[in-house]
Order: sequence, then C-alpha cells, then structure tokens
Amino acid sequence: MNASRILIVGASLVAGVSAATMACGSPEMYCTSAYGDYAVSLELADTNDPEGECATLVGETAHLDTYADKLDESTADWSQGNLVITTYKMNEFQTIAADWGIVDPNEQRWSRAEFVNSKPNDGFCPVDVQSNAVIDLPEVPAEEERGVASAGVDWEELFRGDDDDSTGTGEDSGTGETGGGDDDDDDDDDDTGEPPFPGQEPIQMEVEWSDMTIYATPDAQGTQFEAKMKVTINDCVATYDAVGLYPVVGCETDEECEDPASGINPSFDVKCDTDAGTCTLAKAMPSYE
Repeated sequence: MNASRILIVGASLVAGVSAATMACGSPEMYCTSAYGDYAVSLELADTNDPEGECATLVGETAHLDTYADKLDESTADWSQGNLVITTYKMNEFQTIAADWGIVDPNEQRWSRAEFVNSKPNDGFCPVDVQSNAVIDLPEVPAEEERGVASAGVDWEELFRGDDDDSTGTGEDSGTGETGGGDDDDDDDDDDTGEPPFPGQEPIQMEVEWSDMTIYATPDAQGTQFEAKMKVTINDCVATYDAVGLYPVVGCETDEECEDPASGINPSFDVKCDTDAGTCTLAKAMPSYE
C-alpha cells in the first residue's frame, strides 16, 4: 500500500482501461469502480437508537477512487486493484469544524480497501475493506453573528484532493464575515437571511463498510455496488443495507431516472428513491432492464 499509486482519473479513463483490456486477445477486464460520487440508498437493518442521528439517514453520497500500484515507471499493476471510500456525512462534520479552525489531527476520512480478485467473477468484484473512516472532533461553539451558509464550506471541494489530505479545509476556506467592511451592526443589518450558527456537538464518528461487491463489466464499468454500512455517531450505532449507483442524479419521479440525458447507463433498471431524492437501482444487483 506504500508503493506509488496511479489513480484512474475520470469515468472516461475507467472506460478506456476496460476497452484496452478487451482488445487484441481474449476478453479481459480488471475489477474497478467509477471515479466519483455514488448515490447510496440506505435501508436500516439494525440500531441501538432508532431516533438517533446515526439511524435516521435517508441516503448517502459515497466517493470511490480506484487505483493501482505501479508496476514500473510507466505501467500500472492491475493485478491488485485498490479502493478508497469516503462519505458525505463525515465530510460535512469535518468541513464545518475545519472552517472554525477545529481539526482532528488524527482524522482518517477514507476507508481503504482492496479487490479480493483482480478480475470479475461473472461481473462481481468482492471488496475487502481493510480500514474504517474515523473522525474525532471537539465541540464547535455556537456563533450568533455567523450563519451556516457563510461558513466558507466549499462543497465543490468536499471530495477532492488525494486520499491523505483533508479536502476543503485550506487556509482560504473563508473568513466567515457576513457583513460588509466597517458595518459593526451585524445583528440589525444582516441581509443574508441566514440563521445564527447553532454550533456542532463533539463528534466521534466511524463508518465501517463490509460485504461490499462492485459490479464491473464492459457495460457496467463498476457503477453499481451493494454493501453493508455501519455508522457510529457518538453513542448511536446503526447498520444499513446500502446500494450504490454512479453517477448521483437527483430526482422526484422514476421518469427522471430513466431520462437518457441523466448520465445513468440507459440499460440499467433504475427508479427514484424519493426519501433520498436520488436515483437508485430498481432491483438487486446487477439491475438491468
């Protein structure tokens, strides 16, 4: 895992790798994921606190990166594919805290994993998740003169950067000034319409993935997965059955998910998860029409 790594950059390169392995010989494809954000539908399986924050998630966004160790200076070694996985909820806690200058020096927002096999078995690629994503953040105090929306959270940057960096937490993450220049009367003249920042309680969060399988064929390109996701937020523990679909497409109706312009593989059988507000698989993986 300490060897130099080569990332698949973009879903188009995932397709390119797969196409290359299919040419000039026997059909061959390595296990892979898409590179980017998956809409994750969640079904609660077990919890110690049905009303707790960990048990009331209606959906998630998971970012997956596939990478290979370097065989030599110019060649990736796909005999062992690797994964890193991060989730929106954990990034949200971390990014809000970081904007107030609060960081966890030991945070590890990425779960690290390996494909069990280098090549799919009838399209199925089991994943061995070797580490959990963990953060431990102290309290972020409430601030009456600073709204949540002006906290400087850059959601575009939330999932970017390499797997060892805390993204969206740089020194330019925002000053938090909601008023202009010399305006000292922020309470009376705040025209942003933002509510005061309510603070964030101390957060100890862990995300544990298990029983993960990614479906990788020349058609699917690793854009469907199934897994169990265990979420711990302080004393609240919940386990979900998780279904992932790439890319993330917002929806209110099934028809929106079936739109050829959505970016979802048109051969997939999909529907709208109206609770999460995103498109999801309509049946067990592989979900095809």
